Amino acid sequence: MKRAEWEIAEKETPRGPGLLAAAELEGMDFAAGLSRYGSEAAYLRVLRSYAIHTPAFIEQMRRVEGGKLAEYGVAAHGLKGSSFGAEAKAVGQMAARLERAAKKGDLAAVLAENGKTIEAAESLLAGLNALLSRAFRENGPKERAQKPDRALLEKIRSAAEHYRGGALEDLMEELRRYEYESGSDLIPWLRERLDNLEYDAIVERLRRELEQDR
Repeated sequence: MKRAEWEIAEKETPRGPGLLAAAELEGMDFAAGLSRYGSEAAYLRVLRSYAIHTPAFIEQMRRVEGGKLAEYGVAAHGLKGSSFGAEAKAVGQMAARLERAAKKGDLAAVLAENGKTIEAAESLLAGLNALLSRAFRENGPKERAQKPDRALLEKIRSAAEHYRGGALEDLMEELRRYEYESGSDLIPWLRERLDNLEYDAIVERLRRELEQDR
């Protein structure tokens, strides 16, 4: 599955509030998600992560083999957990049944439901990606800066060192407010590391960047 345009855009910022409250997508309980995460911005970050990481679980499940049901069960477990976390309850329930079947070694049951589950997950992702394309859009002209602010990069390094995901998201929004003459390649790199929860990699690279900038 190819990456969505919103996923690879470097200047994405969330829309104003209200999009998810009015949105409808079969298999998604947006009302529950908004209640669970407390704000649209927080829930959008969860949905963004779900849309990025779910294709990997789908690809693992597509390669089901009788002798590797344990590995298949791990993928089904991952899809189950992330789906329930994003309030994609229908896909979560389907993945839960497949995980139980895999644990029992019931290949016939897995094969009977695997295709339907993958199809449902991919259909859900198509709708979710369309919604995220509306939620994350490019703003108008940005202020220009020579390079990312040193003090801001130090805040990002510190937040990553202490695993403060929420603070990192806010700092990334501040970092993306500007169009930089140099160092702009750092922003998509940080975005990808943050999506993959690679906090140690963020700390190490920013430590080197800050030392070189002295």
